[in-house]
Amino acid sequence: MSHNQPMDWDELRRRVLYLRALYRGLRIELPPGEGLAQALDEAEALARGMVSAAPPTDENAARTAHDAHVIWMLQENIVICLDHGLELRAHLANIATGSTDFGTSTQDNRRIYFKDFEYEVFIMAMLLRAGRAVSLAPDPNDPICEFECDGLPCQLKHPNSPRRTERNLRRFNGQLRDIGRHGIFVVGIEDMFGLADGGIHGTPEAFDGWMEAKRVEMEEYGIPLLQRALRLSHVVGLVQTQTLVEFKAGNAQLRRLSNSSVMDRPGARQSAWWDCAMEVLRCFNPDPVLASSVANVDADDEGEEPQLGDR
Repeated sequence: MSHNQPMDWDELRRRVLYLRALYRGLRIELPPGEGLAQALDEAEALARGMVSAAPPTDENAARTAHDAHVIWMLQENIVICLDHGLELRAHLANIATGSTDFGTSTQDNRRIYFKDFEYEVFIMAMLLRAGRAVSLAPDPNDPICEFECDGLPCQLKHPNSPRRTERNLRRFNGQLRDIGRHGIFVVGIEDMFGLADGGIHGTPEAFDGWMEAKRVEMEEYGIPLLQRALRLSHVVGLVQTQTLVEFKAGNAQLRRLSNSSVMDRPGARQSAWWDCAMEVLRCFNPDPVLASSVANVDADDEGEEPQLGDR
């Protein structure tokens, strides 16, 4: 999914005004200086044709373009979720805090509020677009999942390290095992791999070279994670996404890519969860990867579960 067409400034302004009215109607404050408030200001100024007071540098132009793309995509996904009857007040309140810089890692938990909760809205909207049934967890603080899709609990994570990702995956499996259910693990990888670190690329070739090096790094991480997931008894699907506002050859676009894999352990195709899991996973990849084709491992070894203090 990407937005790379020339922006319609009237439409961008409409989306800004929609979000402002939505927050105002719900009486949710947009804290000044936070990522969403700044992005709305930048996007609105751009849509109105206002001249920025910031120096005319490539970095400042990239920031304005970044904010416009973020607002464009956020509004679209929020509308889809609301039109399908999802209650998003808690999401919207949390999205109001934190950085909108996809691909930039931080240890400050409050700085990732926007990305964490925007990620949930994005994934739910993606599933709803594909005709899947999404229902939020009754308890917003449910430790097992953020929502269910076609009856399968889905846990979403936006980690800053491979080690943390594996811990989250193993914990999710233990939680599912305790309640006797199967679920899907969804992870956004852009912060983990510093995808924003590449900055501005003068040519498509420069961008492609930088991105290829990142792909190698991501592949080296992805296969061991898939091997681990295949060993776990109750995680039945793994989804990986990456989000990046790309700057190359004077152009900007927000691009989101996704892939999915199904844990085709022995007997899995005959399991009650198989058909539902495949329908969900096809929303991210029309032909989900069979985990056994990447790593044929002993499914009896579930490994050591992490302690509750692991984050």
